[in-house]
Amino acid sequence: MNIDFFDLIRFFTSFQLTLVCVVILFYKSIRKHQKTLGLFLFSQAAYIIIGIFSRFDNYFKNEDIRYIFYILYSFTYLIGPSLYFYIKCVIDKDFNIQLKHITHVLLFILFLVVNPLFLHIPGTELLLFNKNINPGFYTLAAIALFHVQILGYLIFSVFIVEKYIHINKGINSLTEAGKNRLNWVRFLLYSFLLLWIIESIIYFTYTYYYIFLCHIKIILAFLQFIVANIIVFQGLKKPQIFNDDPAKLKYYKNIIKEEDKETYLNKLLQFMKDETPYLDPQISLSDVASKLDISTNLLSQLLNTILKKSFYDFINSYRIEAAKELLSSKSERQKTILEIIYEVGFSSKSVFNNAFKKHTGITPTEFRKRNK
Repeated sequence: MNIDFFDLIRFFTSFQLTLVCVVILFYKSIRKHQKTLGLFLFSQAAYIIIGIFSRFDNYFKNEDIRYIFYILYSFTYLIGPSLYFYIKCVIDKDFNIQLKHITHVLLFILFLVVNPLFLHIPGTELLLFNKNINPGFYTLAAIALFHVQILGYLIFSVFIVEKYIHINKGINSLTEAGKNRLNWVRFLLYSFLLLWIIESIIYFTYTYYYIFLCHIKIILAFLQFIVANIIVFQGLKKPQIFNDDPAKLKYYKNIIKEEDKETYLNKLLQFMKDETPYLDPQISLSDVASKLDISTNLLSQLLNTILKKSFYDFINSYRIEAAKELLSSKSERQKTILEIIYEVGFSSKSVFNNAFKKHTGITPTEFRKRNK
């Protein structure tokens, strides 16, 4: 086994990703949904490790090593779903990963079960890892599913991020903490998109442009190394990107004077009562701050440190109260729940259902039945 400088770079990259993954998965103060980031980084590390050792056929003749790498290969089917769910959780504060989302990991479960079976089938030791053998249906299907799956999740992830920016009328309308989180998510998404495009080009054209793509593979290894180092650096410099709970974010500069807190709070609550801005599905932090003639940072700090709520939790609490009034009103019985959802300012049924159950402990349908 001859390991060259190119292999060492990739190995160190996978080590860095795994290290960050361990910190994220086992650090207690990090929110549960952030664990999906750790899963994404580990899946990426597994994919890189497989790429390194797939060049050394002799190693796969050892049954124990084959077993480990079949398991690692299964984890590569979590790259797309874990990235998608991480971005979804960061962008949408009301989104929660539930049991119904298990459908997104069915490919992982399938290959986790099926791959080890090849240990007991003679002549299959190089089935998934050696590009020099004539690939059968299983190998081609596995490769096709892998690339199609990642492409699909990347498209959905890009759509979610860009839609979020559009709804908030640009990144400049967000708070400083919001900008940092969004910039982090965009870096993670678009850097992975770039790496995946290069990786796909190399994989599907390697046989035809061998010499040229050998140089591209080296560039890819350096890019992976750079991205991994940025992730580590960002984690050390801005640990809040791994723990974006607004109630726990620390403000290094307290911009609200103690004697002004009650004044600002009363002004905000009166504005919410008189103007009902929560009925606008596209209302943003900057919109409310502008109406109150205060900065977005001041409003954000007011919500997070005094009310212990994020902006969207605060807005949704008013929307839920408005929905409860309509659901319990006899004069509004003819309205469907979907009509009420849009009327009170929600733009998504799933977000409404999650927020309603979070605030009341029951579903909207159950609430309406109890208040007939």
